[in-house]
Amino acid sequence: MLISSVSPAHRYALEIATMAKAAVPGVFVVLGGRHVDETITCLPGKDMLMVAPSSTLSVIRTGKVPPVVDATISGEAYYSLDLLMRAIAAAVDLDTDLVRPDAVRTLLEELLSEQEPMPGRSLITLLTPETTLAYPQEGPKIDLSALPSPYEGFAIRSRFPIFVDPRTDEIRRTAHVMVSNACPYQCNFCSETAKLAGGLKKFRQTSAGVNRVVEYVGYGAEALFFDDSVFWSGTYRDVVDFCEELCRIRETPAGKLAEHHRRLLPTAADVERLGRLEWGAQLTVDVLVALHSLEESRRTLEIMRAAGCSYVYIGIESMSDQVMDKIHKNLRRVEGHSWAEKVRAAVSLVKSTGLRVGTSVLFGLEGETRASIDETIAGVSNLIADKLIDLASPNILTYHPATPITRIHGMVDKLDYHSPNLDNRKPYTYFEEAFPGVVSVALSEEDLWYIHAETDHRWGTTRNDSAAVPLDQGQVGV
Repeated sequence: MLISSVSPAHRYALEIATMAKAAVPGVFVVLGGRHVDETITCLPGKDMLMVAPSSTLSVIRTGKVPPVVDATISGEAYYSLDLLMRAIAAAVDLDTDLVRPDAVRTLLEELLSEQEPMPGRSLITLLTPETTLAYPQEGPKIDLSALPSPYEGFAIRSRFPIFVDPRTDEIRRTAHVMVSNACPYQCNFCSETAKLAGGLKKFRQTSAGVNRVVEYVGYGAEALFFDDSVFWSGTYRDVVDFCEELCRIRETPAGKLAEHHRRLLPTAADVERLGRLEWGAQLTVDVLVALHSLEESRRTLEIMRAAGCSYVYIGIESMSDQVMDKIHKNLRRVEGHSWAEKVRAAVSLVKSTGLRVGTSVLFGLEGETRASIDETIAGVSNLIADKLIDLASPNILTYHPATPITRIHGMVDKLDYHSPNLDNRKPYTYFEEAFPGVVSVALSEEDLWYIHAETDHRWGTTRNDSAAVPLDQGQVGV
């Protein structure tokens, strides 16, 4: 069984593994995902394992949870996972159909000795009753565009409420796309930074990104959302090249499409769907109004719109300078211009090009007080009143194990991402990823109630509601 998990879902991953072990005794469980990436690493020299207190290994070895995980895998493990799966497959006992854990070790070591280092940096660990065995790998740099697309083996089922077909009022089937692995910036609260990901990597050719889009349309996608922290890492040259090529293909008659695109779009309905394709992406305030001129940003946004973009998502985080000055997000400080003024300039620019704007707001950052909370709620409320924001998503700072703010707030050894019977109650459930014991120490439970009530009252229907969505809708709010 393969399970992937971020930190807030780690307790549920362990619960799934526990249920699997009970239902199918002998099942071999492999755990990966961002929580493992952040909490289990190999130090330079490859002879010592660094394990965070909240890691899977730590909570199992200290007896906080039962030994329900047999292996972990982290880093750029695209090729390492394939190797591990080959070892597991070869270790299956043909009489019982069960994996022999002791054979996995032997077979994995044999496979590693027989081949050259695999692309990327990764780490496999095997857990035995007596010890933990670590297998760090470091090979050539990975070309992300050379990897198979996730949807090659899985159906596109997500539907984003922000993408609605005007002909039917139905929410469009939405594929999620990434052309990079991390964020180039270093916000101290974020686990998506290139530093934590082992370096920034992206598609080497924008044409590969276009091909991926066409492929997903061929699989049935009616809309796309680029989940990259910053669209094409904020490189306008790449954004423009990508959008211009996508525009050209969308305008090309079916009979004149390149052969590889005709293979991906074999029917007239596929070609028509490409022509109606709608998509969204994430940009930052600084990319839009500080790192580029307003005119350059305007031209880029207009090209994005021409290529089918209808929605841009921006991380506001806070409208208070006393908060923003501490998180390494306000990169280019311009004398006489506050962060709130830069935010207004950025969202105004996006709206002026005919695109919708979604925003995220994060409460509980370093320096947060009730006064800064009020400043942020009021500032966002003013943007909504001026029709500059179409969606505002209030969030509470949740500690990710490897981020600087987790260390600054003294929470590294206090995070509980394993206890199964957590009292996850209101007001925590009003916010995505918020759980008792892992949210900002700068906020009391009373503050959470206050933030919920005030944003609900002042932001109205523009506020993104974190309430559960019926499973048959398959919706995700961003």
